Amino acid sequence: MTPPQPSAHRAHPNRSTGPRSAAGKARSSMNALKTGLYANSLIIPGEDPAHLKTLSDEYFQRYRPAAPEQRDQVDILVRSTWTLRRLATAEAQVWVYQIEGADNLSPNAPLGQAFHNCDRTLTRLQRIVNGTQRNYRDALHELERLQALPLAPDPPSSLQISPVDPVPKPALLLP
Repeated sequence: MTPPQPSAHRAHPNRSTGPRSAAGKARSSMNALKTGLYANSLIIPGEDPAHLKTLSDEYFQRYRPAAPEQRDQVDILVRSTWTLRRLATAEAQVWVYQIEGADNLSPNAPLGQAFHNCDRTLTRLQRIVNGTQRNYRDALHELERLQALPLAPDPPSSLQISPVDPVPKPALLLP
């Protein structure tokens, strides 16, 4: 290490403290985001939280889950539907990006040329779509199975549980 380097290393954290504005922090929180599937939040930039709320309300109104495990399945249905809609938008944007970004687009086969340039991307996208559709189907079947079962009755609220005696009683010894 050269003599100026240690002092530069010590000073660096004072100069680089990350984004300061709320918008900068929000943007920075998405730095590691590869696809919306792996986001901590279901909403990514460009999406309207009200649309997700409406979708969720529709599913909960339709299926009226009565137990936590049913609610979990409805959550999976909502997330899967939201993700499938996002993936449809992403696919359309891939096509637009390829067609608009082409320098010498063939007038006779613009889609073929665009597909040739982005076939790996579209294949990856389709794999994610297929997996998400499987998750949706599995959750729907599980929800239907759970809703066909009779619900266990709630424990009575007046049930009194006697506390355990902290001091054990001596054992009866027989001669």
